[in-house]
Amino acid sequence: MIDPPSHRLRSLDRVTIKTGDREVREIVVTLNKALVVAWVSREDKLLSFYSRPLQASTELDADRTHQVVVRLDRPARRGETFALDFDYAGEINDPPKEPRHLRYVTPSETSGYIGPEGVYIGPETSWYPDVPDSLASYRVAATAPPGWETIGQGGLIAREVTAAGTVTIWDTSACDFRSPEVGAPIAPSMQRVYEGRFDCPTEGLTLAAGRFVVKMQKSGSTEIATYFYPEEAELADEYLTSAATYLEAYSALLGPYPFPRFSIGENFFASGLGMPSYTLLGAGSIRRHYTQPYALGHEIVHSWIGNHVFNDNDGNWVEGLTTYLANYYWHELKGDQQKARDERRLMLLSYAVYVPPDQDYPIVRFKRKSDQRDNAIGYNKTAMVFHMLRREIGDERFFTTLKKLVAEYGGRRIGWRELETLFSREAKRDLRPFFARWIEQPGAAAVAAEADPDYHIFRRIPRRDLPAMLNLFVTDEKRLVIVPDGEQKAVEPYLELANRMSKQDGIGVQSGTRLVQSELGGASVLLLGGPAVGTAFEWAKRGLPRDVDLRPDGFRVGGKDYAGNGMALLLSFRHPDDPTHVVSLFYGLSPEAVRPVARLLFFYGWNSYVVFENGKVVARGDETSKTVSERHLRNIRQLTFGRQNAEAYFSFDGRRLIFQSTRDGRECYQQYVMGLDGGDVRMVSTGQGTTTCGYFLPGDRRVLFSSTHAQSPLCPPKPSTPGRYLWALDDYDIYTANVRGEDLVRLTATPGYDAEATVAPDGSRIVFTSVRDGDLDIYSMKLDGTDVKRLTSEVGYDGGAVFSPDSKRIAYRAHHPTDPAEIARYKELLAQHLVEPSKLELFVMDADGKHQRQVTSNGAANFAPFFHPDGRRIIFASNLTPSLTLPRPTFHLYLINDDGQGLEQVTINGGFNSFPMFSPDGTKLVWVSDRGSKEKGEFNIFLADWVP
Repeated sequence: MIDPPSHRLRSLDRVTIKTGDREVREIVVTLNKALVVAWVSREDKLLSFYSRPLQASTELDADRTHQVVVRLDRPARRGETFALDFDYAGEINDPPKEPRHLRYVTPSETSGYIGPEGVYIGPETSWYPDVPDSLASYRVAATAPPGWETIGQGGLIAREVTAAGTVTIWDTSACDFRSPEVGAPIAPSMQRVYEGRFDCPTEGLTLAAGRFVVKMQKSGSTEIATYFYPEEAELADEYLTSAATYLEAYSALLGPYPFPRFSIGENFFASGLGMPSYTLLGAGSIRRHYTQPYALGHEIVHSWIGNHVFNDNDGNWVEGLTTYLANYYWHELKGDQQKARDERRLMLLSYAVYVPPDQDYPIVRFKRKSDQRDNAIGYNKTAMVFHMLRREIGDERFFTTLKKLVAEYGGRRIGWRELETLFSREAKRDLRPFFARWIEQPGAAAVAAEADPDYHIFRRIPRRDLPAMLNLFVTDEKRLVIVPDGEQKAVEPYLELANRMSKQDGIGVQSGTRLVQSELGGASVLLLGGPAVGTAFEWAKRGLPRDVDLRPDGFRVGGKDYAGNGMALLLSFRHPDDPTHVVSLFYGLSPEAVRPVARLLFFYGWNSYVVFENGKVVARGDETSKTVSERHLRNIRQLTFGRQNAEAYFSFDGRRLIFQSTRDGRECYQQYVMGLDGGDVRMVSTGQGTTTCGYFLPGDRRVLFSSTHAQSPLCPPKPSTPGRYLWALDDYDIYTANVRGEDLVRLTATPGYDAEATVAPDGSRIVFTSVRDGDLDIYSMKLDGTDVKRLTSEVGYDGGAVFSPDSKRIAYRAHHPTDPAEIARYKELLAQHLVEPSKLELFVMDADGKHQRQVTSNGAANFAPFFHPDGRRIIFASNLTPSLTLPRPTFHLYLINDDGQGLEQVTINGGFNSFPMFSPDGTKLVWVSDRGSKEKGEFNIFLADWVP
């Protein structure tokens, strides 16, 4: 019996237990401390019992819940079924608290409440004797006061109105399915059922009650009911119709609906909760027509995923799959591809905004949502991973697997490993690499925006590339709220909002008229009141987009003018003094326009502007999208035209370049020098054989390069390996010559490959790659070829070495196979003077070869590293673009910190960009690209001013 005025609950509870494979002498259950047990009996015999604290490992609240230990009058034999009767009563009085979050309320805001406003008691309330982590069936007879209705789980078996109140009987075992293995033990020694039935077990029991108006309709064999307060009762038909539509669609997708009934209940506090066979939505949500796929649709999908097939304790996959099927896939079902694309984009934005790289964690660690970071990972990233899995194995196999998931695992707990096994079985392939990468590791794909324009790959969008939005204010480390002064009625809605925000960590509140200008720097700012904020608004106007006009009596945004007392605007733009922060501005043309939006302002944080009329959204959009650009490169000049031109490197004074080219009709590379304008081109090699890896020597009077001319004046034959990309390790030696191509001096004379030579900025040594000791390793020597020292020795290819600006460190590319078969293949190719550069990672080491450390770990072909002038970052070429979207990955330039963090793409144009080098003063970058090429295989030298 429920008595709201006194906050009390009185309960008689029969718990039917089936023992496991050993004898049981006592039963341990959990119960709310506020509920006093009067007696416990077995077959009408009173039993002794006592309470004790919860064990430390439980996730229940030890301040509110304890254990009740019941001693049996006689031991229960193995496999025996018996019943215990509990009589208990007490107060459940934990009123919902002010939300801890700006956007949503979690169930932890109340552990349970019985009161005049309504009733909410769930598993976290511990309002019935329970075994933690158990799956059980329940039959509940609830008596509520006259005029009240109770919402329960499963089927509504009976309802009777009496003088004492309304009695309803709910039975969770009244469903259409008997789950396989539902009789499996839920604890070492016992399992719990009601009426001796094991149908449709559930993880817990939630009851809600209130002065509801009930309306019901049938959808096939399923009853759909609304339990709304009288103020919202007129919205019942809208919710009933929407629920019927969702149930029909998802029954076709996932299999028959598992329960006889679906109820939509109105809660007395803000919530969006899904239980088996019903959902509880806050009154504000009900009034906002919360029938969208991400709202009502999401809770209905939980009827299959989460409330019929359960998570195990090794990670929460349920929320991500439900988000994918409801929030996203509904739009595909309805053929709205643009909306589907928008949802994929929003999932990536959520991750970019709420998950800084240093706060990321693997999906497998997600258990429940406690903040927006959890939401971004557990809901949105996981949904995108299911999207990529679907694209990986195909629609037919993906959706067949979902139906089998529900059919085979209904009423059971499963985890990521079982999902992997199920999807692998239906895909007829081993999906372990996919699940290992995306479920067990943090992070996102390093994919450029232009390679994934429709957001099919889960990738990190750099924060600087995000449109200005309120959520960037929300997630800034330093936030400042500016409030207006003025007439109380006019400013009251703003002050109420500011007061709520001031309770959040890291938010300061200041008056617009008493603001110290210096406080506006280094923070994101929220201006409440628009033009009424005085000097703060005048400051902010400097950052307004050109097509925006804000006035006390109206505003212009998105190319349209708005006026009238019902209008309000939320606008975000870049901070006028520091574009790494944002300014968000919220104001209405009357207090009545402000008040309904202010309560829900942070639900509208994903757009640059949102226009409201009488509290409803009438327009929204983003700041004019910036064309994706090579922001570090300015004044790009093409220096060569036609044929193949590569490996251009600056002279020590930064005035000339040495490069290799097949110009003038040559069949293979020769070395040339030229000015930075592409003029004064002069060959400096012999014109025989082929050459590679030119470099200036200190003083810029001599150059360094590798050549095969000593072995043959002809071009070496190219590898003939169809379907494989191999580098030939021709018999190069290293030479120097003066800048007129005269006075040739040979520095190496060992058999095989000696190449990839570069010079330390301080002119002390040359670093190069050689096979002189039977493997591809890095060596250093003095400028005259003496004092040769081996720097690497691990099996595999080490090469492409360059010195840091201070000449104390070396960056290089390497691949070190560990699998015996892979090592054998590597050595087999090496014996044929070949190497396959499909996988190369970047490394750094000291100039003497010590402290070797890997920088990248992306499995791509990363090569041509060169240190940024700051000595901490490395620019390099890579084919990071995955084959998931493009049949042939493109090569682009990237920047990365030498600790492997902070990856940033530098080039976006062309299909091949490589061999980057900064000028000695750091103001220019030279590299090779096929951008603008007119013939297949054409590469040219490009020079640009470097923009930090």
